[in-house]
Amino acid sequence: MVAVILELELNSILKKCIETDESGQAWASSLVGEDGMQAAPLHELIIFHAPVKRLNDLTAEQEAACWNLALLRAHEALKASGINAVGFLVNDGANAGQTVGHVHLHVIGFHQDKSDMAIGEELGTLSQKFLGRAMTYPLAYEKAVISPDNLLAIRAVRQNFASVQNAGFSIYTERPLKGKDLSEPLPIVVECWSPNAPRAYGLTNLMRVMNGFRAAPYQWPAKNLERTFAPLPSVKNGMGSVG
Repeated sequence: MVAVILELELNSILKKCIETDESGQAWASSLVGEDGMQAAPLHELIIFHAPVKRLNDLTAEQEAACWNLALLRAHEALKASGINAVGFLVNDGANAGQTVGHVHLHVIGFHQDKSDMAIGEELGTLSQKFLGRAMTYPLAYEKAVISPDNLLAIRAVRQNFASVQNAGFSIYTERPLKGKDLSEPLPIVVECWSPNAPRAYGLTNLMRVMNGFRAAPYQWPAKNLERTFAPLPSVKNGMGSVG
């Protein structure tokens, strides 16, 4: 039943395609207005059209198409009214909080009243408040400054953890990015999560709560907060989760 629901959600998202890359394999779709799935004032998914589960299952050319489309959509997002900062976010693998078995990258945008400092403070406060003793830490992580002309370098960073079996990866921009930042080397964080110590929550769910698109879990602490988040109705009484 869950697989059927996720397939229906994916089909619904694909139907809201905004743009595709030149090959037609990477699609950009909007989650704005989707109850329980929107995580920020502007929230788009970059989805690889073929049924592929993980980033490492893509060829280098296919992954480059996804990242390049994400960067293009980030540039477009900053032209939208009221959006002044954007970021990228990926939950790759169940151990990193991925709840949908299909490759997708998140492009998120914030309103002008959200400064860089305010966003960082809110994320920090929420993670401490929600996680408590359930806080887990990645097996390892790397910060990389990556040229927007070669976002595929993120793939090379992941290869540094190739010896970790069934590892999950959290990939995100270290801070919200403004227009000029997207033309400069991008500060990217790649966290490696071990099956023995998986991420206790999905970053996208934390973003949903921070921005008021999802209700908070009822009980703390929890062994796996992604599971605690997942069945909850959204603030708008909808259902769903795209992690």
